[in-house]
Amino acid sequence: MKYFIAFITFFIFFNYSCKKSESKTTNSEIALNNKDNNHITNDLKQDNTPACKVTIQDRNIILNCDNKQTVYKDLIINEMSVSTEFIQEKGNSFSLLYDLNASDTKIKEKYVFVYSQKGLTLAYKEVIKFGREGVSLNKLYFNHYAMNGKTYEDIQSLGSDIHDNFNTSAPVNFLYDSQKRIFAKETYRSTPEDLYINYPKVAKPSLEITNIETANNQAYALQQIGENYSSHALLEEIIKKSPERVVAYLNLADSYWDLNDKNKAKETYQKYISLMKSQKKEVSKIPERAYQRSK
Repeated sequence: MKYFIAFITFFIFFNYSCKKSESKTTNSEIALNNKDNNHITNDLKQDNTPACKVTIQDRNIILNCDNKQTVYKDLIINEMSVSTEFIQEKGNSFSLLYDLNASDTKIKEKYVFVYSQKGLTLAYKEVIKFGREGVSLNKLYFNHYAMNGKTYEDIQSLGSDIHDNFNTSAPVNFLYDSQKRIFAKETYRSTPEDLYINYPKVAKPSLEITNIETANNQAYALQQIGENYSSHALLEEIIKKSPERVVAYLNLADSYWDLNDKNKAKETYQKYISLMKSQKKEVSKIPERAYQRSK
């Protein structure tokens, strides 16, 4: 009887210990699972934009975003008089460079596209012509020009009525907004021939803003489609030319933020808020993001 009671006591104690240990393990596993779930949730919050990839297939551009495929037909042209080069640009953009050599005047056309889960958008086209009269350059920007159903023939006709400005000395590139109004110009230091031969791998030109209002509107439009590098370049020059232009600081701060330069963004948001107050602007119009990101 004594041994039976001892055995029962040991069995009860052992069973209780096992349950307690099992309870601890279960709680630990739950805590670990919660931690993993939180990690996944945070990752989704931090990167909720589907990854996109652009490839070429025959004459077509293929955009793959989050397992969704969109085909943009007849953008790659390789024939006797036209050849196409694909160039990966900074960020989520690429360009197509068309080399046309059917006439005495040689032509290169560069089209810069931005891609996202929303699709493919044409940001701007740049045309350089070279012949006996020298070189002519024009850059035409667009606002939300979606490429759905568009081919090379469609985009080549854009801006065809813009006047050529041939120059035999320092090449000048005129920048047009979507309404075909000149708002800036870029001056190159190379000779016309060298510029054409090496284009687009040429030294960065000097940029001069000639219409601040139009330039600022164009920079904002570029931001809206995600072409932050081009937008940023315009905004920096706008502020150099007009350092008291308040709205440009907000747009510039947004561009720094989108380019992941948080320190520069913080400084520029602070400058924007300071100018709004010193110029006695309506501070209620300051967006909440400016306050949050300036801290």
